[in-house]
Amino acid sequence: MSKKYELVTFSDETGLWQIRALRDFGSVKVGDLGGLVSGGHNLSHEGDCWVFDSARVEDYARIFEDARVSGGVRVEDGALISGNARVFGDAYVSGYARVENDAQVFENARVSGNACVSGNARVFGDAHASGYAHAYGKTSVRYSMQICYSHHNKPIQFFDLGKHSITVDGEYLNIGCVSRTIKDWLKIAPRVGKKEGYSEEEIRRYMRCIQMIHDEVYEEN
Repeated sequence: MSKKYELVTFSDETGLWQIRALRDFGSVKVGDLGGLVSGGHNLSHEGDCWVFDSARVEDYARIFEDARVSGGVRVEDGALISGNARVFGDAYVSGYARVENDAQVFENARVSGNACVSGNARVFGDAHASGYAHAYGKTSVRYSMQICYSHHNKPIQFFDLGKHSITVDGEYLNIGCVSRTIKDWLKIAPRVGKKEGYSEEEIRRYMRCIQMIHDEVYEEN
């Protein structure tokens, strides 16, 4: 496999190289300038993967297969973007996170830690998937949602009640970045709420929401 790009301009300010295509592939034509990389290890010479616009791929992050990153995206640390994945807008992928298959991460979304976004999942808006979160299937993580853990291949529901959002993931609830089963939350939520400084009214509001979710989930089962 012949090389498909070369490193052409080094920036002392960023410590990154701009890339230029050496042959036609996908939507890229020979001579096209691409985004910025730390070195040749960041972007595979195989497949149709490419770094567009002012996107940056740094450290030991890798883009391979047919993945594309564009816009003002930053991919850092040991993150991996593969398959037909698309990362665009001002999204940020870091840590050992993975975006793969036909997944998309865009707008101001953040994927970090050991999180994985795969299948046809979408992470966008100001959403943040971190920790060991796994968004897959047709999941949408959006707006200001924060997902730290994920357990099931089902669409994730989101409730914004104030201090901490509630996300419903199968039989689990993530409140803030604490993940427990729905039944566990029914037992511990009042105690956790008091510890977090919630008012009695706020605790009652969360409890009503948790009870509603419980009834819906277990009625379906």
